[in-house]
Amino acid sequence: MNTILKIQNNALILCVFALANLLLISSAQAQSFTCDVSLNSFRVNNDVTDAKPDFSCKAHVTVDCKNAQWVIDYIDNNQKFACSYHDFILDKPKHTGTNAWYMASPIVDGYPIDLDFDQRLIWFTYCAKDYLRKKQGQPVILPFGDTRLDCYVHGCRMNAQWHSDIDSCPETATFDYDRDLFQKGIKQLSSEPAGSFLNNREVQFNNYIQYHTNGQTIAAFKVTQWASVANMEIPTAWQLDLYWYGQHSFICIGTAENIKAIEGEIQLPSIPQKALITDKRVRNAALALNSVRYMITNGQIPKVDDIKLSKSSGNNNFEQMPPNLRTVRIIFIGLFLMTGIAPLAFWYFGKKKPRNN
Repeated sequence: MNTILKIQNNALILCVFALANLLLISSAQAQSFTCDVSLNSFRVNNDVTDAKPDFSCKAHVTVDCKNAQWVIDYIDNNQKFACSYHDFILDKPKHTGTNAWYMASPIVDGYPIDLDFDQRLIWFTYCAKDYLRKKQGQPVILPFGDTRLDCYVHGCRMNAQWHSDIDSCPETATFDYDRDLFQKGIKQLSSEPAGSFLNNREVQFNNYIQYHTNGQTIAAFKVTQWASVANMEIPTAWQLDLYWYGQHSFICIGTAENIKAIEGEIQLPSIPQKALITDKRVRNAALALNSVRYMITNGQIPKVDDIKLSKSSGNNNFEQMPPNLRTVRIIFIGLFLMTGIAPLAFWYFGKKKPRNN
């Protein structure tokens, strides 16, 4: 009898031990999650924050931490998204033209450099854990402003404090000015033709050097609320404060809800067979190239080495995207009809005149 009881006890202990291991393994494997993020930015003037947001967006974020994949899919704009896509970034902007339009952009030292500031800030908070863990005291592009137009985003080192080892981002982080980085960052800016824009950027560059000192805080990030989900800590409330020439100038406030752990690999967006591609991976300072545009018909974005540049390639700035030509077409059709109908009208009414005249 005692022998039977011992066997039963041992079996029970083994079952409990196996169940505990199973729970631990499941918790460790649950490294993917989704959440709905709201982001608003406000201007600050003389320490008074505007009541109305300067910018706002809502996005559904899906992150696969294990495979370093992520998708930022905009809820308030069902066309727009950005995601990791093989060895580059795939981005679909808002567009109302006839052709499907996508952007391919590079990952520079692990950073999605050509995304908009809101996409980079959401990426920083929810998708960049492995990248940020390696960047303590190192250069990190500021997740604000335009990386190809604004000089100041390239002049910072990140100093971060982490809440725990399972956080998706630092609890606090400052972006501190470094003059050497700022001067080197000019190589990341877009090539521009001579003119007022380039002159203004040069003035901004020189003023920034003159009125900033090494170690000065340019921006500060902090998480104020966390949620624990399947062995992960996810921010549910956070903000980024930006200081322009030492003055508090912007506040970006983010919140997250509907946070859920998911299993398995995430599904990346698909590209239609026929699509217009703006490829920002193709950059050449000598040719003043910021990007090239081409049409694909097989649903595949080519490798950079397979892209053939035209001999007539010139400054192809990435802001000069294909416009919506519907209005232009209507105007031209109207003009065509007017020029075609007017002679007929003169001829018709001329024939109706009385014969004695």
